[in-house]
Amino acid sequence: MIRCSTSRYCGVFRAAASAVLLLTSTAAAHDSPEHRVEALTLQLARKGARAELLAKRGDEHLALAEVDAAVSDFRAAVALDPKDVAARYGLCRALLNAGDFDAVVTASRAAAELTNDDHASAAFDAMLGRAQAELGQIAAACNAYARACHTGRPEADWVLQHARLLSRQERHAEAIAALESALKLQPNAALERRWVEALIAAGRHTQAEIAIEAGLARAPSAVGWRLLSAELNLARGAYADALEAATNVLRRLEARSLTAASNRLNATRTNEARRIAANANAALAKSESTPSL
Repeated sequence: MIRCSTSRYCGVFRAAASAVLLLTSTAAAHDSPEHRVEALTLQLARKGARAELLAKRGDEHLALAEVDAAVSDFRAAVALDPKDVAARYGLCRALLNAGDFDAVVTASRAAAELTNDDHASAAFDAMLGRAQAELGQIAAACNAYARACHTGRPEADWVLQHARLLSRQERHAEAIAALESALKLQPNAALERRWVEALIAAGRHTQAEIAIEAGLARAPSAVGWRLLSAELNLARGAYADALEAATNVLRRLEARSLTAASNRLNATRTNEARRIAANANAALAKSESTPSL
């Protein structure tokens, strides 16, 4: 089964390690990260430095975007208990948020060597791949995600990132195969749309068109499928149709009332629609300026 949640391994690792953290009544009375940091700090003052408490406080610092404090707590937790997989994963997350991608590479590799759990190892491979991709080490990142995806229960995001990296290397057939394999395990809309993108990139336009028509039949107003239709028209050289489709997507996005959580996706799709519209406009202008023979 494809796991569709992302970056939720700290809790899983702690459960697997039987590191059950019992918060005091003071901590239980509050539910804001600020109050939890205060409660955990009091516990650390009373009980002394403990890896599980430091890692828990590191999680709360991350929730508050206090990245330096999170890195410090996770480093201290790892120093106290090098086998605490949750603390090591937390350290990787904090370093990633800090933009220290070289340190993420080092930390994730070290953590993967210490765990015998396949799923924990896969999570560290995915973290390694993400950092290597940020560093421009595309082939290495692709290999790391490939290892993560071979666990039997990969997260959907790992499959997506692996496919994107394969496509960046123009390994379209491999990207298609990886996505089709994942889709057989569990249908997923994001994976299906990425599969269609790979089909378009590979020049398999008829197959892509059939998939897009099926997607639009299921969800006629879905912006993602309409974007793919615009992308397909652009790839086929139907520039006027691509421009019209991209423009319609932009209108739909502008008319939406969005929550803060959906703004990131909205921005991504807006940029995609603008890219398609700009490329279609440029192609149309070029064809108009080229004298006919």
